[in-house]
Amino acid sequence: RGQRSHTLHPGVAELVIHQRVAGIASGRDALPLFLAPMLLVGVTSSVVACGAGGPAEIEAPDSDTVVVDGDPLFWGADPAAHVWADGKLWVYPTRDRHDWDSLTGWDAWSTEDLRTWIRHPGIFEAEQCQWCTNNAWAPDAAYRNGQYYFYYYFRNDGGLPRGIGVAVSGNPEGPFENVTIERPLVDGHDPAVLIDEDGQAYLYTGHVIYFLNEDMTSLEVRGDGRPRDKIVEFRGHDPVGGWEGVWVFKREGRYYFTIADTDYRQLRYYMSDSPTGPFDYGGTLLHHVDGLNIHPSIVQWNGRWILFFHLWAESARGQRRVSAEFITFRPDGSIEPVSVTEHGISGRAPA
Repeated sequence: RGQRSHTLHPGVAELVIHQRVAGIASGRDALPLFLAPMLLVGVTSSVVACGAGGPAEIEAPDSDTVVVDGDPLFWGADPAAHVWADGKLWVYPTRDRHDWDSLTGWDAWSTEDLRTWIRHPGIFEAEQCQWCTNNAWAPDAAYRNGQYYFYYYFRNDGGLPRGIGVAVSGNPEGPFENVTIERPLVDGHDPAVLIDEDGQAYLYTGHVIYFLNEDMTSLEVRGDGRPRDKIVEFRGHDPVGGWEGVWVFKREGRYYFTIADTDYRQLRYYMSDSPTGPFDYGGTLLHHVDGLNIHPSIVQWNGRWILFFHLWAESARGQRRVSAEFITFRPDGSIEPVSVTEHGISGRAPA
């Protein structure tokens, strides 16, 4: 009962949307049942899920406050999760729209209890950047010396350079001021940043690891002027098919390197005693899911480790929803495989 299927079914149930004006709208492109527990709190509408026996569709205006009792959490993708000095859990996701070409910036989300999520809109936009146009995807963030750093990726149309840039702010919700105004910091995508205990910071971009300077906005360079980098080495199991979505974290002296492979739809992890590898295969973290891709991040909050990712949920509203599950480490440091549940991190697990 606690697990759910990811298969999308044509309209089986309805979601009634009560608005201040008279009228009732019924579901059209159905979503899985796990969307039913969500309540969007806004000034113009409230959403009530009807029909516990089948899928329901959510159609409601964007809201800056989302209260959930179950999973998934809110619309978005590629969630980068962090816990900052304020004790809140922050998530920096890709915005969700059907037309990815229309994505030109990012919002942040924060929570103090895993149930009430606050959206912080417009933390960074393409208009702040000379080389940025659209396809704003998969960011990450970091904190150092009283400043927050936002690492963003623009794929860009129209022949413009694509790559990763960085912006800075004194607040986790921004607004972030762009540093890489005229050109990207590096070519690559899906940035993931780790600051190690010795102070060295690393920027992971797929199969390449860059060494960041202490200012977090520039790269260490070799004697010949080229960026200092290292190619990721995998041992024990090569990624299957296309892969992306790197996330790196440290726990009890071990470095965990997580990716989405099998054409971006299955989460695997590797482990190493070094932040630059080589990385030994650990296993499958989350088995194949429906949809075009999945993208992980892992963070410790209030003593528990949480895996964030997104699931696909086609509707007239959008495509992808941020989801999360608690994870368990075995005594040897390996991770137990994760199952996607209806309760997630915000609901109550069944007895």
